[in-house]
Amino acid sequence: MLVYLHGFTDNPQKSSFLSLRLAVEAGLGTCVNILALDAGSLLKCFYLRATTIVTFIGRVLGEAFASLILAGLNPSKIHLIGHSLGAHVAGFAGKEVYKRTGSNIGRITALDPAGPCFSAVEPTLGLFKTDADFVDVMHTDAGVYGMGQAMGHVDFWVNGGSQQPGCVFQTCSHGRSLEYFAESMVAPAGFIGVRCNSYFDFRQGKCDLSDMSVMGYYTLANITGDYYLISAGQSPFGTGALGTTYKTNDFVRGIAFAIRDAFLNLWRRIMNRSN
Repeated sequence: MLVYLHGFTDNPQKSSFLSLRLAVEAGLGTCVNILALDAGSLLKCFYLRATTIVTFIGRVLGEAFASLILAGLNPSKIHLIGHSLGAHVAGFAGKEVYKRTGSNIGRITALDPAGPCFSAVEPTLGLFKTDADFVDVMHTDAGVYGMGQAMGHVDFWVNGGSQQPGCVFQTCSHGRSLEYFAESMVAPAGFIGVRCNSYFDFRQGKCDLSDMSVMGYYTLANITGDYYLISAGQSPFGTGALGTTYKTNDFVRGIAFAIRDAFLNLWRRIMNRSN
């Protein structure tokens, strides 16, 4: 059972869900259905208010899943795909399912989970890796609209996790995670990451190239840690095994990365001091 959970100011009638639905049909076939939760009326304005409502939405969704599980649904078959605030909705749903059934849902895929109001909080206050048997996270706008810290069993940091090639505004980078995931359904080997200690090490070529994993729908549930990869700036975004090696010929993009890295390092130091 695939269930899509949208983010702030979004809803299933918009192109974001349409692209995902078409990818499911093209990559998985028409025998696989994907459901979508429509919380557009609750998440359409006032972000601070929306961040409190996701708790309620997740709990109600978790109650519904718990009822289905108690009626015979295998919880391991539930795969929640949450973008932005939707990732935290998925987390609260997973918590509620475990509370009511004693079982975890099978998988949560978090697509650039929302960062503001959810960074450096207790695991009970947002998505955490204990909310499902397997939680895979894709970071594409870390430190701005997205979460800047690892939070899953495996975390993929695409282009360092923040500014995405071909994007001018951060909303583009934030939404790019959904496009990457949709493309992964039709191109299983399109996105390949390499495990590394940091993005700095990745750029220096200090990763173990024997430890790679595909990112997206076909990510294996037995991998853990942080994986890094490079994508293209336009569709098709996946670069396959070439994405495991850092390179850029764009001088302007290199400057943007340097500014971005300085900002993220400052932000992390501030967050570490607050803890």
